[in-house]
Amino acid sequence: MNPITHDDDLDSAQQKFLFKAMKDNFLHNNAKSIVKKHTADKDTRRIWKELCDFYDSSIATAMCADVLMT
Repeated sequence: MNPITHDDDLDSAQQKFLFKAMKDNFLHNNAKSIVKKHTADKDTRRIWKELCDFYDSSIATAMCADVLMT
C-alpha cells in the first residue's frame, strides 16, 4: 500500500533527510546493510519496513520480551 502524499516536494525532502539520518546513525550491521541496499532508491518506507521485520523476528528481541514478561 502506497501512502497518499499531498506535497511531492515535501515528501521527497523528508525522505532525503530521513535516509541521511538512517545512514549516519544506524550502528547495527544488519541495519546498515539494509540501508546500503536501498542507496539507489532511498525508499525510507521500505527500509523501515525491512528493519521492523528483521528486528521483530530476531532472537534478541524475543529474549528481551521474555525477560520483560517474567
